[in-house]
Amino acid sequence: MTFHVQDMPAGKVASVPGVKRTGADPSSGVTTHWWVDAVGEASPVKAERGVDQGCPLSPALFALAVAPALARVAAALRQLDAEALVFAYLDDVVIHVVPEHADAAEALVAEEFGPLGLSLNVDKTAVWAPDAGARAVLPASLRERWAFHLPVLGSALPYVRASYPEAEDSDPALEAAATERAVVALNAFQASLLELRSAGLRTLNAQKLHRIYVNGAVTHLLRGSLLAEDWCDEWDHHVEQFWGKLLYTEPTATQRVQLHLPAASELGGKAVQSARWRREAAFLGSWHLCLSPVAAALRFVCAEQLLQAAERSVRAPLAEAASVIRGMVPGYSFEADVLFEEPDPKRQSELMEGVYAAKEEALVPALLAEDPSGAELAEAYSSGGPHAADYLLPRAPGEPGEKVLSLTEDEGVTALRAGLRVPYPAFLPRFQRERGPAQQCNHQYSKGSTFCGQRLVLADGAPDVKGRHAQQCNVGGGVDARHNRLRDWIRDWLEHVCGLSSAKTEQHVQEWDKWFQATDANGAPKYTTEDTPDGPQRVPVMAVKMAKLDVSFVDDEGVQGYVDVAYTNACSSDAAATLRAARTPGKAASEREEHKRKRYPPELNPHAALIPFVVEARGRLGVEVLPFLRQHAPAEEPRRSAVLARALHDISIITQQGLAALLLAAEPRPATV
Repeated sequence: MTFHVQDMPAGKVASVPGVKRTGADPSSGVTTHWWVDAVGEASPVKAERGVDQGCPLSPALFALAVAPALARVAAALRQLDAEALVFAYLDDVVIHVVPEHADAAEALVAEEFGPLGLSLNVDKTAVWAPDAGARAVLPASLRERWAFHLPVLGSALPYVRASYPEAEDSDPALEAAATERAVVALNAFQASLLELRSAGLRTLNAQKLHRIYVNGAVTHLLRGSLLAEDWCDEWDHHVEQFWGKLLYTEPTATQRVQLHLPAASELGGKAVQSARWRREAAFLGSWHLCLSPVAAALRFVCAEQLLQAAERSVRAPLAEAASVIRGMVPGYSFEADVLFEEPDPKRQSELMEGVYAAKEEALVPALLAEDPSGAELAEAYSSGGPHAADYLLPRAPGEPGEKVLSLTEDEGVTALRAGLRVPYPAFLPRFQRERGPAQQCNHQYSKGSTFCGQRLVLADGAPDVKGRHAQQCNVGGGVDARHNRLRDWIRDWLEHVCGLSSAKTEQHVQEWDKWFQATDANGAPKYTTEDTPDGPQRVPVMAVKMAKLDVSFVDDEGVQGYVDVAYTNACSSDAAATLRAARTPGKAASEREEHKRKRYPPELNPHAALIPFVVEARGRLGVEVLPFLRQHAPAEEPRRSAVLARALHDISIITQQGLAALLLAAEPRPATV
């Protein structure tokens, strides 16, 4: 019989020795919070014990505090019954005893947890057994708490079956109730986020909160049982509908795939995990991790014995899940005997890597089908790769006085829409509602100056619905402004974070000056006449293109370094270049890096180091960016990791700011923005 103790109300749990309360006044150990009533009057609320709500350490500290009490309960019960078992996840406790000892178990829990300030929540305490006959043995107080099913941590347990009709009939209903509650909670949360956005919450912050919720809300359900495919599809549908409202568009099939890919994916995912994609990997991963301890706790001598004991409820879904995974991860097998000896805690993430790889592989031809020119695929690649989408993530806490970069609401919406290849114009729909979509580029150098005016059509006459002209238009200075913001950030980072006071911008490097023959207004070569010992000679007029490198510095070893910054577009007027970018992720960046190496050959300046710092317009980093940052970041941990994380976040923000500025400036502007 299982005695299920759920959710003991948190009292004043005894402090854990050696652990200081977070957020507390160091002089008093008291945290003061403020409650504001309906009329605006504030009252202090002092917390003198425990930790603050939301403290990430609270689960670990709670577990440490109650572990001795749980051990004493288990030891005492084993004195009564050698087969007794005690399991706990924080304040959710499951006790397995024979019916005759159920009342003793309840008394022990009260006795051991009372001094910790924890009391039994009678309303959530349940008693369950696979045989209905156990009910007659129970005391009257426990008989009233009889349950026909056994949920644990919000999940139905299909592996634990009762032998009487009432319980058997309740099992499917239990799972349906759990999944339905999850959908109801999801929609309520999404509605709250949209309401908060209407009240001023930035869209970019709304997506962060949503992603955190979605990625964790049903993990316990997915790992606990092999959920129905239809339900997983329903969950994903609700998630995708929310993103449609968030971005003022109905996501296409390829956009939905991109939405669910990891942020570091080659194809520019948005890291909103799909329940349907996780279904099999999560279920299998939980068994890879837990089969051994579960079998040991239940005193099975081998894994096969466990699987035989739960043939219908365990073996069949494991076989189904493994079959699906083998379609994406060739050679995969669920080896129960191996797992009985050695649990595999990383299997779920490894299986998901295979799932994501299969989804990416299928997305490539789908994007080419959307646009045979390769432009769609090239832009998806340009949004992908490590750290390209760091703007989606919270920024690591900065150091005192450090400038924090962030995206405005308009920039955030534009970045998200551009990252999912939402059609242009009207990256901000209110522009289109007020004045209609742009027919020509509205870039201009200053208020009242002449507009660019180029028609927003592609070479074949089709509408330029993705803003490909706008993101590289030189009118208005937006291209240069984006470049200069990144240049100045690099200089400031080298000086203020890395301690290189020698860092300067726009330095002339004579060794790399480029001489060429001057031309006249018609493009004809220019010549002049010079007197020589052999008489007048006609010689070319030479001009020089001075080499001005974006950032110069001297590193800690005395090496002169030059950083040359560039943004480049995977989609351009060069159809061949666009197709190359569609065939190879990062091709646009690598070609620009190669160009800079040729422009500044090392043999002309052998004692200097050139760093081409190239970023694609949608966010992908060139291959030399990360090594440069790692080389010059502070060596000591944990500061080094924090510095690198903030640097990559800043670069992502600057890139998306620049892209948004170019796209939005091409829009017909409303009267008020």
